[in-house]
Amino acid sequence: RLRQSNVRFDLQEQFGVLRRLKFFQEFSHTEVSEVLHASAWQQYAAGEQIIREGELDDRFYILVAGRCAVMRRGELIAMLETGDCFGEASYVPGAKRTATVRAVDAVTVLKVSATQLEQVSVSCQLRFNRVFLRSLIGRLQGESR
Repeated sequence: RLRQSNVRFDLQEQFGVLRRLKFFQEFSHTEVSEVLHASAWQQYAAGEQIIREGELDDRFYILVAGRCAVMRRGELIAMLETGDCFGEASYVPGAKRTATVRAVDAVTVLKVSATQLEQVSVSCQLRFNRVFLRSLIGRLQGESR
């Protein structure tokens, strides 16, 4: 379980939290460790904006704790839960954010920049891309229903 959001995690605790997330189920211990070292944890208060529609940014996010609302043109289009990822526009250089994501309650995210991800092993990059694409395809299939 996560401790209160104002308490900082050590690397071992962060590793344990990531191992339990559905996003990292297919990752080896080494690959989780690589991602952990190539990313940053950030906390947001309820109501705080994490990404803004229309902005340029090379980071994508994995929701470690809490829930987020996804808004497009001010309208709620999805809710994200612990273990979900978002910010896939960062995969396309020069692409702008297609939605705003706001914390519904206290939220902890793992921020990964595309540049940092290029520094991890090829096997870790491939696993990350596979899981990220699977999540994105699932979201697109859900929108088309």
